[in-house]
Amino acid sequence: MDRSFLSRPEVVKASRKYTCIRLATYEDAVEARLLKSLFVGRTGDLENSLFVVLSPDGKTRLTAAARTPGWLYGDAQEMGAALDAISTRFRGGSGTHHTLPKLADVRLGLNVAACDNLPLIVALGKDPNQQRVMENALAAISWNDQMIGRAVYATTSAKMDLEALGLKGEPGYFVVEANSFGVKGRVLATVSAGETSTALVSGLVSGMNRFSGRTTPVNIRGHIEKGRTEGVYWDTVIPVTDPGPPGRGPGRP
Repeated sequence: MDRSFLSRPEVVKASRKYTCIRLATYEDAVEARLLKSLFVGRTGDLENSLFVVLSPDGKTRLTAAARTPGWLYGDAQEMGAALDAISTRFRGGSGTHHTLPKLADVRLGLNVAACDNLPLIVALGKDPNQQRVMENALAAISWNDQMIGRAVYATTSAKMDLEALGLKGEPGYFVVEANSFGVKGRVLATVSAGETSTALVSGLVSGMNRFSGRTTPVNIRGHIEKGRTEGVYWDTVIPVTDPGPPGRGPGRP
């Protein structure tokens, strides 16, 4: 889906006129209920992906709901043109982005970063109050041209997240490269809490430039078998109801 549509220049350009949401599917029960109200698959239950364009109130469907943009558009150029046409029907606001596009927690952030082949930026506070201050500082820069679309975000003040990141607990901003299974991470760069906005951007961009990531597509079958061999499993927040490819039955975690 991403290689064919979402990361193509014509779709990226058109998407700047939208609020885009990366779905967590089986990691959020409330979100799952909303998704199920928009689309269910052949089993009558929630499946693992969904594409739909909604009106600004989040209620009216402006396109059909489908598993992938490929069900609605022939290619990325057609999708970009369709999004441009829809956007002319609405007048965008003049406000500035203030919200950090973060995942629910570091655990999910690592997993999504591994899946999306992006670095993870973590704001680690000594307590929830400092965490909120750091999150606001990160939100203020996350939408600029140097940062937008280049990383996954998560925040934490929880000690249980430190082991997965290999950290000892000092507050700061960390650029992390997740391992191939998205359960642990390696710190690429650290920026101290309380740095100026300019220093924060500089430090984070420097870390993101060190991210190597995957250079070839993942062989899904080989990846799953390797995970089983190494005893790596992922427990979702709610049960997975996607039946898997037709004729093959549901996949294991």
